[in-house]
Formats: sequence, C-alpha cells, structure tokens
Amino acid sequence: MTMLRTKTRAGFTIVELLVVIGVMGVLLALLSTGLSAAGRKSRQTRFLSDLKQVGLAWVSYANTYDDRCLPGMIDEATQTQWRVRYKDKSGNQIAQQNAVTYPWRLLPFMDYSFPLLFDYLEIDLPEWNDGVATGHQQVAAREPAFGYNAIYLGGWWTMQPSGVGQMRYSSGGYLTNNNVTVRGGLTCTTVGQILHPDNMITFSSSFAAAPGMYKEQEEHVVGAAWVVPHRVAKTLIWEASDGSAFQSIQAGMLTPDALPSLADGIDHSIADTTAQLLGGSSIRVGGNAAITVYEADAVPLRRISNFAQLLHADGNTDVSMLNALMDQRKWINAAYRGNFEPELFEHEEMVNQGTNGSSTGN
Repeated sequence: MTMLRTKTRAGFTIVELLVVIGVMGVLLALLSTGLSAAGRKSRQTRFLSDLKQVGLAWVSYANTYDDRCLPGMIDEATQTQWRVRYKDKSGNQIAQQNAVTYPWRLLPFMDYSFPLLFDYLEIDLPEWNDGVATGHQQVAAREPAFGYNAIYLGGWWTMQPSGVGQMRYSSGGYLTNNNVTVRGGLTCTTVGQILHPDNMITFSSSFAAAPGMYKEQEEHVVGAAWVVPHRVAKTLIWEASDGSAFQSIQAGMLTPDALPSLADGIDHSIADTTAQLLGGSSIRVGGNAAITVYEADAVPLRRISNFAQLLHADGNTDVSMLNALMDQRKWINAAYRGNFEPELFEHEEMVNQGTNGSSTGN
C-alpha cells in the first residue's frame, strides 16, 4: 500500500500577514479616533464647567455691587480717579497695569481658583493655589482662557483729555428700526439692562490676533482677557469663513508670523492697547473653517473641535461655530433695535468727553 504524506504549513503566507496587519491597522485607527473624540469631549466638558463657575462669579460681582456689570477695562488713570485698588488673596496690591483687565476684579468672587481661567496654560498651576500667583500677576491679568465682552458689558473705561474717566462709545449713536437716531445705551452697565440674557455673550474663548486668516487653531493658543464682536462701531474686525469654501487654500500660502502675546503689555489707551497687538499677515491652513481678521484685536478662538466656548448672561454655557457669532445681538443690546440686519448692525464712534463716568464698584 502506498502511503500519501501531506505537508503541513508552519506559518502564514505573506499575503495573510499583510491582511492581518491591515485589519489590525484599521482597528487601531478606529480605536485611536474614538479615544481622540472622547478626549476632546472630556476637555470640552471641562472648559464649559469652568465657564459655568466663571458665570457664577460674574453674577456674584453684580449682586455685590447693586446689579452693576463687571467693568471690562479700567485704565490706570481711571483706577486712580476712582480710588480703586485690587489685591490678591494675601492682601498684596495688584499693580495697576495688571488690573486694567477683568481677572483680578473677578478672582475674589472665584475664591482665587486660578485653574478655572488658566488651566489651559502649560504652567505649574498648583503653585497658584494659595491665591497669590507670585510672579504671575501679568499672566493672570492678560492670558485667561476666556475673553470678556468688555466693550458692551460693563464698559471699556479710559481717561479722556478732559480729565475724566469715560466709557468707550458712551454717546455713540445708532439708527433704530423706525429710523430714529438714538445716542448712548450701547453698553450694559447693569445686568438688568440686558434684554435677552439667554443670548447675550458674557465670555468666550478668545485670543489676540494679528491681521490675517486663521484656518487651523491650536487648543493651547494663549488666551486674551477680552473679546470683540466681528463689527465694532463701523469697523469690521473679523469675519467667519466656516464651511468648505476654504478647502482649496494652499499650504504654500502660509506665512509663519507669530501670534502676538498680550504679555507684551497693555497701555493706558484703547489705541495704544490695540496697537500693541499689531503684527504681520498670517495664514494658517487645515480643517474646513477659518476666521479672517482685518484689525488686530482679541477675537473668538475655536479652542476645541472647531467650536468657540461661550458663557451667556443667564449663566448657560454653549459652543458655537464662528458664523453664528456674527449676529450682533449676541454681543450688543442695541442690536435688537437697530434698522440693520443683525449681522450688519453698527454704530457711531463718538465719545462725549465732557460727561463724567461713574464708578462701577471695586
């Protein structure tokens, strides 16, 4: 009888190995995508939770000071005129130049919980836990994760040549929907003046932008202490470009200009403050959305997943694409009465230098 011997394979063929490797690659890619999405969701939740706490502090400030909105900006000369002094948790006085922006006014109402405003920074936050932030006064003043709607809530106060502190656009006029020119009322100085708290933006993720187009934005971009709507008075500051229209932008257009840092200094006047942010044109590519900045200023930042994180005056948090933020009613009370389309609302820049400003608490 003839015995037939059968050969047994001692391994995989190259084709089989390639198939296994390919399947493993697909599974790893799916796992990586899932973990990445979960990570973004977690960070988004954390940012919104921080914003919720900031909102509670903002309301506490108003409750303490007879419903007054937290002032957006107070230059050094106006601080002196108002005789206001700001201190850290240990009672050390904050330098006036570091009290121009909102953080050191709001931190006492947050029990000096610095991570709520600065957790995105790659610094040793535990050393700030005593509420003192020794050596970090300037960073605390200028680089919070969230910018305040400083022009249209609480007011942007500067010393005028007449010798009085004056709120920016305090007497600027605008045309109402029945074609009547109204002067003043552009800025809400009390919470009760806000017509639609559920729609009014108090804080937004923001950054100091030089003129240019920003398609790709990093989660750890340095924040700014204020944020402005896309149109301020009659000046177009920024414009949203969400969608597929910018898919054709070529990477070769990139100009590697650095973002300006608010840490470079904040001067006494609005003009000087804005001038310190000026920089070269910048185009960043990637993703399917963009923000075009025409005038150097602090503008909304898409910190996570192409969304800006928002806090509204009623305490609710939200995320938004940039094009939705071009509705001026989200930033300016008077836009509800204007005779323009909500996106096109504008007003005069006139400032009455003879009118004395009033203190809004300390």
